Amino acid sequence: MTDLHIVPEEETDESQGATPLALRYYASELKRHREAAGLTQALLADQIPYSKSMVSMIETAKRSPLDAREGDTVTSKFTEYCDEVLETGAPSAGYCPS
Repeated sequence: MTDLHIVPEEETDESQGATPLALRYYASELKRHREAAGLTQALLADQIPYSKSMVSMIETAKRSPLDAREGDTVTSKFTEYCDEVLETGAPSAGYCPS
């Protein structure tokens, strides 16, 4: 499976609106992992401290999973929880789209 932390370089695709490509990629990977695990958005939300609405917004690239960014370091508790529940085999730190 693809690590949810690994995303391509961030750029904006104007034909798709102002949503960065990295955020759309992250959203599609989250959905792919969730579906592969046989979970609905509601079932995933039940296993992490985030609502179904938050899962939905992140999967549709309407909200970033990013908590904070300092230089090259980013944090995303959402990603950490999802990596654990979806068993992506991701390292504990990595890149998340902003």
